[in-house]
Amino acid sequence: MSADDVKRIIREDVTKSQLIDIADTLRSTRKTAGQHASAMGLAGRSASRIAGFGAYELQNIHLPALTIAHGGTVIDGENFPGTELRTYQPISQFGRTLIGKASIPDPGELPTQNLTRANGAKVNVKYATTGYLFGCEPAAPTEDVIYVLLLTCRDRHDPEAYAEVAIAALEPDFSGYIFYELLDAFVAGYADGSAESTGDVPATPIAPDFGLALRKGVSLFQGSETPDELDLGATGADKKSP
Repeated sequence: MSADDVKRIIREDVTKSQLIDIADTLRSTRKTAGQHASAMGLAGRSASRIAGFGAYELQNIHLPALTIAHGGTVIDGENFPGTELRTYQPISQFGRTLIGKASIPDPGELPTQNLTRANGAKVNVKYATTGYLFGCEPAAPTEDVIYVLLLTCRDRHDPEAYAEVAIAALEPDFSGYIFYELLDAFVAGYADGSAESTGDVPATPIAPDFGLALRKGVSLFQGSETPDELDLGATGADKKSP
């Protein structure tokens, strides 16, 4: 029942249209970054690496903006609600649902365990399907929250596309997933009219400029997570900005 409980909470707190817009943004940023890589004359692994880096940077800009436009809250460099666990990456909050993102090398695999994801996984202790020795489980949050990941898996043959976009919740000990489902299938599982907001949410999503050039006076973003595709020897720990 834990997986069903988690999916129910997501559908109650995040509207179908919000998830569709988030999925569209993930795919659009990857396509734009891949097109820029191709325009630079890159192909193969080189194009994939640059497309992965570009999509990661664009998503760190546009997903928080999309969250705010849809009436959500962005948590960045703060504690997960109801805990003393810190997040070093932007997290979108819609009610009880905390949404992060990560890339995975192949469908169904676990993402790199960095500090943000390890801490976020512990938030899910109430819904764990794995067991703990008595007294060894993480402290449950004082607020009713669940940490969810949007997972992107690159298409090894097309730098402009993802082979898969999934939604999942991690076990608190990072041993696996409480549930893992293709995002399109999860969206299709919404009942008619379920979880549709009645608040002052824009009728259409924002249309950001997906150009890769930085604005004047803005320094290069030093992300708390190196994209998996860069393969720069990262240990999986969060990197703090200087």
